[in-house]
Order: sequence, then C-alpha cells, then structure tokens
Amino acid sequence: MEFKISDRDKALLMIFGGVVVAGFTYYYGFQGLNKKTEALDSENATLRTQVQILTTVSANKDTYIKDTDKYIIDTNRIMAGYPSLVTTADKILYTETLANILTPTYVYEAALTEPVAMDITVPEREDQLANAGADVTGLIAQYQYEPDGTIPDVSTLMFYDSVEVMTFDTTYDGLKQIILNIVKHEDFKNISELNVSYDSSTGRLSGDMTIDYFYLEGTDKEYVVPNPGLINHGTDNVFGDVTNVSGGQ
Repeated sequence: MEFKISDRDKALLMIFGGVVVAGFTYYYGFQGLNKKTEALDSENATLRTQVQILTTVSANKDTYIKDTDKYIIDTNRIMAGYPSLVTTADKILYTETLANILTPTYVYEAALTEPVAMDITVPEREDQLANAGADVTGLIAQYQYEPDGTIPDVSTLMFYDSVEVMTFDTTYDGLKQIILNIVKHEDFKNISELNVSYDSSTGRLSGDMTIDYFYLEGTDKEYVVPNPGLINHGTDNVFGDVTNVSGGQ
C-alpha cells in the first residue's frame, strides 16, 4: 500500500516544523542572549557606580588631602597638650606655683582623688569607597585606605582625669591670675567648679576650686619627674673632709 501525503498535509507539516524551529531558536538563542544582556546590564550598572564614586573622589582629592593634613596637625597638637602621667607630686608642686603667682596668696589641697579613666570616642572614618560594590576594575582596591602610621592612632590611648579640690585665700587679682594660669597652661587642665566668698573687712577672696588634671596614657611622651627646686648637698660626714674641728686635737 502506497502512503501518500497530500499537499495540505505537507503544508501543515511545514508550518509545524517552522513553529518548532522558531521555538528552539527562541529558547536556546534569544532567551540565552537576553540573559547575557541582563548580566551585562548589571555589570555596567556596577561599573557606572564605581566610575561615579571614583570621579567624585578624584575631583575632591585636594580637599581630602587638605582635611587629612589638618586632622594630623590638630591631633598631634591636642596629644602634645596632655602629659603622660599626673602624680600627687605634680599636683602639690603646681599648687605651690599658683600660690607664688601673686603674694600674699594662700592655697592648699583640700582633697586629692585617684585618677578616673575615661573612654575616648573615636569618630568612625568615612570610607568614600565603601559603597562602590564589586571591585571589577581594580581601582577601588588600589585607592583603598591602608593605615601606614602617618595618621595618629588614638584608639590605643587611655584618657585619665585626676581631680584636685584646692582651697585658696587671695586677692581679686590673685584669683584672676590663678584662673588664667590654669586655663592657659601648656598641659591641659580645667576648672570644673569654683566657689568664692568675699570678705568685706579685708577685701580678700576665699573659697575652693575643683581642678581637673588630664593626661594620656599610651603616647610616646615620656613622664618627667617634677623638680621641687630643692638641691641635696652633703656627704656622709656633715663636716666634709674635716675630721678635727676643735683645733689642736
């Protein structure tokens, strides 16, 4: 028996075959191309973000360098204003210094407290490249900040406040000079409380003030032992090499 296909069936088969070919073409061709296009679009979006960030950073380069230099100078200046330690001897000798500013001024320590450690709040560094996304070009990693010791690291420092309550009896000018000496001293100090009474019969001022002595532990600054201004003299024999002071003996 001879199997014959009519022209109509041939036409239907050709149409069906065309549909199948078109389907395979779409599934394996166009759809695959579309996925690649989406991947490229995503990569281009990342690159555009990185280019915008790098362009901004590059445009502000001089500002960043200027701000960094200012931060380094200010930080070193502030750190230089704090001694590495404050002892009881330091307080006593400084109190004596205040007493000698303008005589007759009488001061003495009413209370000396143990130093109190205080936390140092370090502002979080703003990383301009933090939101750059994936490092496709390598430029992000190239310009990422790496600590090199140039910028002072204050995260390892310990800040202390050593308090002294000083009682005084002085004149108006004496008190003014005492306050100016404290607030302008090369080592940072602070007057956190001041109580003053006026004696109308003598014209003098008396009261007490709370002085904060600050110091930083962990810097490269060496502690200098205070010099009370006393010079030790003498030998084992208070008369030196003289062994006979009565004469003829």
